[in-house]
Amino acid sequence: MIGPPRVIAEATCCAELVDAFRARKEALGLSNEAVEHLIPLAAGHCDKVLGPSGTRGLSQTTLDGMLNALGLKLLVAIDPEQVARMRSRWEGRDLRQVRPPAKVAAALIARARPAVLRELGRRAGQARWRGIDPKLRSRLMSELARLRWDASRVASRPEPSETATQ
Repeated sequence: MIGPPRVIAEATCCAELVDAFRARKEALGLSNEAVEHLIPLAAGHCDKVLGPSGTRGLSQTTLDGMLNALGLKLLVAIDPEQVARMRSRWEGRDLRQVRPPAKVAAALIARARPAVLRELGRRAGQARWRGIDPKLRSRLMSELARLRWDASRVASRPEPSETATQ
């Protein structure tokens, strides 16, 4: 079915979102074990998230998996009732003021490392060659390329076999 999304539930908190997931799972006729297999989750995890006890909350992995397994997507809308309640708290505050994060995530550092090292290498190269005549630089780099090429040719030559020398 193609067309605008059909609203099947409204949730303004995590508990209501879990209720919506539970209702969708039941409407599709899926068991908790089937959902665990689709996501995949450990045996019994779906019972802990969608069950009445709610002993487990929605992690990012579980939330993403539930949305995919149940064929759902989240739409974010402005709640006029909540806006009316919060308006007095918003007034008189500079809401654009953002505090920097206390700790940079390791995943972010890993993603940024290649770009940072590339930039540092570029700057180091510029500093190294600053003040060197461009013609001299070109001659030096040509000679270096020739030496590398010669070295790779020598390294790729097959070794003479001992039987051929006897």
